[in-house]
Amino acid sequence: MTLSDLAARVTGEYLVAKYTGHPEWPSPAEVARLAYEFYEINGRQDGRDLDDWLSAEQQLTDHVARAGA
Repeated sequence: MTLSDLAARVTGEYLVAKYTGHPEWPSPAEVARLAYEFYEINGRQDGRDLDDWLSAEQQLTDHVARAGA
């Protein structure tokens, strides 16, 4: 699974047949879900919470920008 696939799953894009739009910025709940996925993927390493959060935020923001283009 790619990071883009994770972003699509977290934003719910896989739940609709056609892209119907999305808020300009990802919600904190979406970022938290993806950050937790990163935590799991990285072997539950403590002390990486900020890095995981920032990575999730960037990935989701990039995903939303690509989808809206």
